[in-house]
Amino acid sequence: MDLVVGPWGARPTRQQVEPEAEAQAELPTACENCGAVLRYTPGTETLTCNYCGHTTKIAARTEVVEEQDLDDALARIGDTPPPTEPVTVSCAGCGASFTFDAPLHAGPCPFCGQSVVGEPGGALAPTALLPFLIGEEHARERIDAWLDTLWFAPNRLAKEARGRDALHGLYVPCFTFDSATETRFRGMRGDVYYETRRVPMVVNGRRTMQTQQVPKVRWRPAAGTVARVFDDVRVLATKTLPAALAQRLGRYDTERARPFQLEFLTGFESERYQLGLADGFEQARLQMRRVIEGDVRARIGGDMQRINQLDVRHRDRSYKLVLVPVWRAELRFVTRTYELLVNGRTGDVVGERPYSFWKIAGAVFLGLCVLALLALAIGLAPERGYLL
Repeated sequence: MDLVVGPWGARPTRQQVEPEAEAQAELPTACENCGAVLRYTPGTETLTCNYCGHTTKIAARTEVVEEQDLDDALARIGDTPPPTEPVTVSCAGCGASFTFDAPLHAGPCPFCGQSVVGEPGGALAPTALLPFLIGEEHARERIDAWLDTLWFAPNRLAKEARGRDALHGLYVPCFTFDSATETRFRGMRGDVYYETRRVPMVVNGRRTMQTQQVPKVRWRPAAGTVARVFDDVRVLATKTLPAALAQRLGRYDTERARPFQLEFLTGFESERYQLGLADGFEQARLQMRRVIEGDVRARIGGDMQRINQLDVRHRDRSYKLVLVPVWRAELRFVTRTYELLVNGRTGDVVGERPYSFWKIAGAVFLGLCVLALLALAIGLAPERGYLL
């Protein structure tokens, strides 16, 4: 029997493994030099051996990432919910069978550490991905820099916080939506004008009449049509990240997404989509509507605008399902745990954080002191004049 000798000892080659699991995708299983575990190196086109450092170049795929017709997909899958069943796989490295808990479909083997990718299942499969650009060390540096900039945080937070070194690399699913929109609107345009009025005032203890310009608004009806083409409106299709943090995670350059390749998942976990396609487009539609409202206000013009009616029509709708990279960490400080996320492309950090009661109380006290000094200064100033 052919054996491959690695740092954990001899193990059978992939040809001798008899998987007793569901269908799964093929991955480069081991270093060709020593047989140890391979891992994708962020920001490169290579897999690196965790044991000997040998690198293996990832073969580039040149095909174009194509958008999928949204209306056809909705007609085909209807209200089919996202997949929730566990994924059972067999490790090609050690032959062990195990199960990924939903929503995971890829990650390291718990027995030998080899990367394993199971078929995601469900009605939709990712067709593209954005590989990690930010490596683990860089992500730690970004977290440390973020901690140093937190206002009203306890002084000892950056030194005593624990857990930021235990970073967890994860690919999460993201829908992108395209749509050509045409919107009919009705509203009101407000133009500010001024009327001259004479009002009584007291100046240096004497009553007098002063001239003032009083602002008024003249409203008139407005109606018309605006058009806008939306490209790659992004909606994260994950429910495992805290929603409040995921919304602030920053922009992903999905316009640069590359065809889906298993090699880029090596050494990381990956999730299946947890948000239905129709629900995803509904979230994208709300994002588009906010932009359209800005277009309508610009078209109405004037100094003020009121929007009474919007009739938005979508055509040429399309989508794609992209895997995007995130680093996760749990920051432990005193008795609480705070979640941190790092955008695996830009390095942007968002997270929960503790606040210092004493710093906030001190800031409030200082603000009250400043207001009191201003009030005192105004009270001591010579009387200039006031309205009756």
